[in-house]
Amino acid sequence: MTKSEYYLGIFFIGLSAICNLLQSLIFLKLGFQVYSVPSFPSWFILTIAVDLIGSILLLKYYYYKKYWIPFSLALIMQVAILFLDFVIYNVIVLRNLQDMYISTILIVLSISIFHGSSIILTDSRKRFWLRAAGAAQFIFGLILISTILWSLHSFDSELNLLLEKINLWVTRAVVLVPCLLILNFLSELRNVKTNVKSATPLNTIFYLAAIAICIPIFVIGREVVNESIATGRARSVIGESATGAAKPFEARIYTDRGDTLRYRILKPLGYNPAKKYPIVVLLHHGGAHGNDNVKQVEGSEAPFLSNYENIRKYPAFLFVPQCQQNMNWMSPAINISVLKTLQVLEKEFSIDVKRRYVMGVSGGGYGSWHFIGAHPGMFAAAIPICGGGNPRQAKNMLDVAIWAFHGKNDGLAPVSGTREMIAAIKREGGAPRYTEFPNEGHDIGRKVKITPGLLDWLFSQRRNEKAPE
Repeated sequence: MTKSEYYLGIFFIGLSAICNLLQSLIFLKLGFQVYSVPSFPSWFILTIAVDLIGSILLLKYYYYKKYWIPFSLALIMQVAILFLDFVIYNVIVLRNLQDMYISTILIVLSISIFHGSSIILTDSRKRFWLRAAGAAQFIFGLILISTILWSLHSFDSELNLLLEKINLWVTRAVVLVPCLLILNFLSELRNVKTNVKSATPLNTIFYLAAIAICIPIFVIGREVVNESIATGRARSVIGESATGAAKPFEARIYTDRGDTLRYRILKPLGYNPAKKYPIVVLLHHGGAHGNDNVKQVEGSEAPFLSNYENIRKYPAFLFVPQCQQNMNWMSPAINISVLKTLQVLEKEFSIDVKRRYVMGVSGGGYGSWHFIGAHPGMFAAAIPICGGGNPRQAKNMLDVAIWAFHGKNDGLAPVSGTREMIAAIKREGGAPRYTEFPNEGHDIGRKVKITPGLLDWLFSQRRNEKAPE
């Protein structure tokens, strides 16, 4: 290893850490909406290139030092990371391979744990900073894989919230690993007395790559930041139609020990406290995330259920929560806030706890599947529209009346998401309803609204056993 190669390693590993930090900050601001930023796919590919070059230089270091076990495991891990990048690209751009995402992450983390332990247990442990990097990688990998596996099998919202917070902080702390690798390279530089071989063909390639990648990283990185800011501003603008749709609904805020949920509520027409009424939880699509407490009404099926004909024929409470920008309906914090708000509303108003319904479109469709899967015994019926869920939770949905909808040509939320859920529930012995529109894409709201008997079916559903209070 020459001084040039160590300097190049420091450069690319450091650049990779900076890129990942920037990406984390953008995600913190926009949440999953960052994937809709036009320049993000290009940025994602560039960061893969930076990570790959840094990994090649680290592999060469292992090879030069004859750290054969860390070298072998690092090589396997890099292949697994490239496959994970392939899966992520497909998820955010091509909208497929979602079912492979978690399993691929678990594979990468497993290899990462073995790689970190190999650094600690072999000759490479003699290098202090390298040993520290291996220990950090081992600990972080173990924590992340534990929290993911635990959350996959837990239906305790409070526990899942804690696991999510741990996962979030550990993910941020992972940046410590490249920092320790950089310190190791810096310490190795002191032992390099000559730089005679610095002008090797491989070094020249790496130098050219460093020069070639800096310009697009800067240009596209700037585009990502600017477009993210513009996206955030655009989503903060509230149109007249959104304001008009929200006007009949009372604006409220639920707060409890730092948890905040903004929501809208519409009471039944001619509400009589002596009677019991059903409640419909209406989950909005991804474009209505925020804290304005307005856009979620238009972004859900609330306007359909709240038109005069329907509120007269089907008196019910319409509960429309708003998901925060950096979360989704599967986030434990949102789950807890929605369920606690339900409890508050059920104490305040005369609500039939055996007639809780959930209905959502797009992101809200995913949320609908999640709510009935993660909270068994809570809902009597669900109408997920162009969504998808976790087939492993199918057994929790057997006593929920389900009527799902999807467009066959949906390019935003693949139809496979609903098909897999319907198939999984049927395998468990359930009998869900499913309507697939053969010539439709993502925008199927108008088709759903004119489906004969939909609301008659929904409001006739009731849980037979004692519902959770």
